[in-house]
Amino acid sequence: MNADADTDPRGEGGLRKLGINIRAPQNARRMQQVIDCNPEVFLSVFDIYAATEMAPWLGEIEAPSLVLTGEFDGGCPPRLNEFIARTMPHAELVVLPNLRHAILLEAPDQVAPPLMKFLSQHGSG
Repeated sequence: MNADADTDPRGEGGLRKLGINIRAPQNARRMQQVIDCNPEVFLSVFDIYAATEMAPWLGEIEAPSLVLTGEFDGGCPPRLNEFIARTMPHAELVVLPNLRHAILLEAPDQVAPPLMKFLSQHGSG
């Protein structure tokens, strides 16, 4: 590894400084998914996000809803999820400690308990 790779914040060294180990199986798997994604599809997601304003209709959602986020989610940070949960009349917010954006890949064992609890309280079964 050259010095530039270690100091470039976009490289593995920069990610390591942020506490992200791209060689961890869950992170390596997600990184490979992003790399393998058709670039047009990947970029279209950002176009959809940029053109969609959810705030005006969030309050109309009547179904019980679980809003899950990671404590360090940079894509949709907890403060935004707090707004979403506060705006929806029947929403519950759960912030999972030490996780980022890909919570299902990072720690499915931490996602399952609040999800199972929510489903047991609100499931139709």
